[in-house]
Amino acid sequence: MGRRYTYRDGDVEIELDGALEGMADQILQGAPGIVSRAMEAEADAIKAEALATWPVRSGKSRDAFRVTTRLDPDGVVVVLENTAPYAYKIKFSKYTSAELKSAGTTAAQRDYLKKKYGEGAPTDALTMRSVWGERVRKPARRSEKKLAEELEPELVALANGEGVS
Repeated sequence: MGRRYTYRDGDVEIELDGALEGMADQILQGAPGIVSRAMEAEADAIKAEALATWPVRSGKSRDAFRVTTRLDPDGVVVVLENTAPYAYKIKFSKYTSAELKSAGTTAAQRDYLKKKYGEGAPTDALTMRSVWGERVRKPARRSEKKLAEELEPELVALANGEGVS
């Protein structure tokens, strides 16, 4: 799926498509474009990592991730969101995957445990933790400083009137 652009002002949000997408691309020249491309790439990487370990029952919340670039009066905002209304409530199982694998002695018991507790938390430290917090919010927070450090030379060059690749 392609990039999604929206314009937001207060409570009003408009999705840009067709010819307006080209206009959005023109607006995102220079510093806003450098920053938004880097933030989009980072959001895509966080999304890919989250999808790889997202607990799945129906698949609806896993399929509801999207990266949106918003143009608003204050600047450009890149958002990684999940449109499933319950996504932030999803928690890892109270049992680890290793505990669940060793718990069932019969196929029926293993099936019951899998249905009730899913695949289990990857580690003991993640049991009953928010999946959104662990797989999206924490990586996003860690990437903020890294992005600022990576973009600093390009933004300084742009501010000095030098060409940027």
